[in-house]
Amino acid sequence: MPLTALQSAFEPEPPSSVWVTVPAPRLSDSGWHEARPDGHPMREYTQLDTRLMFDDLCAKLEQFARA
Repeated sequence: MPLTALQSAFEPEPPSSVWVTVPAPRLSDSGWHEARPDGHPMREYTQLDTRLMFDDLCAKLEQFARA
């Protein structure tokens, strides 16, 4: 399992991003998303810590390059 700064060891959710829980939509035959009130719960992120995500990506790439 790769290490990541996006998830705290003490918190099960990424503390630097904000999300809401919504029902998962379905994908129509034409490729569009359709509302589905009975869909399984999924996270819809409304605010992302892009600096942290980019730093995390760079750290993983450096680690991969060393391997």
